[in-house]
Amino acid sequence: MKQWSSCYIPLSREQERDYHKIMMEQSVPLHRAAGIDIVSFGNSLDDPDAYCLIRAFEDLPQLKNAQMDFYSSEEWRSGPRQSIPGVITGLGNDAI
Repeated sequence: MKQWSSCYIPLSREQERDYHKIMMEQSVPLHRAAGIDIVSFGNSLDDPDAYCLIRAFEDLPQLKNAQMDFYSSEEWRSGPRQSIPGVITGLGNDAI
């Protein structure tokens, strides 16, 4: 059974448009190129001021290793990470 990682990101409605563009054009393609399975991403269905990113992994060790490798990569640090910090005001993360 796959492990899912769910990120909950509070955003204002103005920030959501910019964040979604970064996700569509930069972050999601980079995740997928790194072999990370993106299950879903976009506005939360029950909170209009939140954004969700759901990823699937084979198990918890793969989840931790893949995220550590991805978020420490030069492609991430010199790519979408440069645009995202000004948009994110908080972050929630769950492994399911």
